[in-house]
Amino acid sequence: MIVGDSIYFNQSNGANANLAALHYDAVNDHWSAPILLIGDEQYLENLNAAELNGKTYALGMHTTVTITADDVDDTKDLVWTQILPVSDLKLSDVSFDADALVPGETLPVTFTVTNSGDHTVSSLTLTADGVSTAQDCQLLPGESGEFTVNITCPSEKQIVTFEVQEPGQDDYTPEDNTAACTVGSADAEVELALLQIGSRKFLQAVVVNRGLEPASGSVLFTGPDGQTLAERTFQNLTYGGTVIAEYEPDSFAALYGEDVTATVRLQQDEPNMLNNTDSVPVLLTSTEILSAQRGGSSVTAEIACMHDSARALCAFYDATGRLLRTVIQPLESGKINSLTFQIDSNAAQAKLFVLDAKNAPAAPARSIPLNS
Repeated sequence: MIVGDSIYFNQSNGANANLAALHYDAVNDHWSAPILLIGDEQYLENLNAAELNGKTYALGMHTTVTITADDVDDTKDLVWTQILPVSDLKLSDVSFDADALVPGETLPVTFTVTNSGDHTVSSLTLTADGVSTAQDCQLLPGESGEFTVNITCPSEKQIVTFEVQEPGQDDYTPEDNTAACTVGSADAEVELALLQIGSRKFLQAVVVNRGLEPASGSVLFTGPDGQTLAERTFQNLTYGGTVIAEYEPDSFAALYGEDVTATVRLQQDEPNMLNNTDSVPVLLTSTEILSAQRGGSSVTAEIACMHDSARALCAFYDATGRLLRTVIQPLESGKINSLTFQIDSNAAQAKLFVLDAKNAPAAPARSIPLNS
């Protein structure tokens, strides 16, 4: 039924039917969201509403149903109530910039306030960690707004409570006027890089703790199919502290052209895990002998080549170290070259060299025993 600028109706969820209303704000041409006027699990029937001497009253039948094994009995009571203004605010979605944590400095915290009441709210009391401030606003019924308060960033992990209240009003559902968030939880950030220093080629993961809580955990290096390559652990990494984890395989041959991933896993609860993973592609950046071994009557090798006009030279020696013969094959730049060299029948050892266009060594040589 319609009374003035309001529509009153029964709102049912199957277990109850309570009194609710929609209010129209003619100044702002705005309808409110449905406002529940009775919060208990009641069942109202035959609802009517009317305005009398400037006040709005609701009249209805309150029904109580009793169910036994043999009978269903319902008791109906005629009830009425004056409908008073409803103040009903809700606080939600508390957030802050985790990268802005500096102990002792100002930390802005943002949250959402929803006006579920039946009138426009023009002022709020916002309380953060026990300190209250007043803030002007214009929240129409059913609307939500974003607000920010400043707190002092703690020096260690801390739970901070926030509260919103309409000044001078008793909130209809005070349980949703407060919310808490944890400031300073351990927050691991990882950055992965593929490095080459001299003849060393390795993966390096740099882990930084952006949170105020000391962090302990591990760095897991995984291959393109999720297979574990290595795991490194660390303990009690303090706020702003850095730890370095490295993985240096014997050969990167199986990983060329693929992505390798480093993932940080902490023992502590970590709300922000978006920065816990980083990946890098394993690209050909240098000339190197990836593998070289005997296979039956030949030596097989895989050589990553980044030199133009480079060559692979396989030298065969007898048991006394005397050179028997050499075999030279060209290498294609920018690729992994698969090569086969036939073994000399009297050879006891082979040695594989990679030479550039000027016959200078382009990669460390590799010895291959042949008599085992």
